[in-house]
Amino acid sequence: AACLQEGLYEEGASILETGVAFPDNAARREVESLPAICPHQGCSWKGTIKEYESCHEGSCPAMLVACPACHGPVKLGEKERHAEQECPERSLSCKYCQALFHFSESKAHEAMCPKLPLACEGCGKKKIPREKFLDHV
Repeated sequence: AACLQEGLYEEGASILETGVAFPDNAARREVESLPAICPHQGCSWKGTIKEYESCHEGSCPAMLVACPACHGPVKLGEKERHAEQECPERSLSCKYCQALFHFSESKAHEAMCPKLPLACEGCGKKKIPREKFLDHV
């Protein structure tokens, strides 16, 4: 706060002229060459601040991102596996009727799928599609 006060006139205007200030490239290069480690838990990446900002930041496999379907936190490196195997909102295709539904609706679809194969307890015949089962009995 003391530095800020020194740079102000009593009127509250800065003594620095905006058009005269320029970036300190030497200081920037010095800061960019400082050692850095990735802040994401489980990542062992090490390098310089410049390497982190240009290559690793935003693409770290351990970085948590939101799943676009279920909105839960997922590591960037596991996003594809999560979408295909774990996400409760992932889309599935019924192997019998090819209807699309969310994983969370699996049991409901199975309970009404017209092509689901059923077994007849009367004659022992198996793999009768549900839609033809009533005609069979």
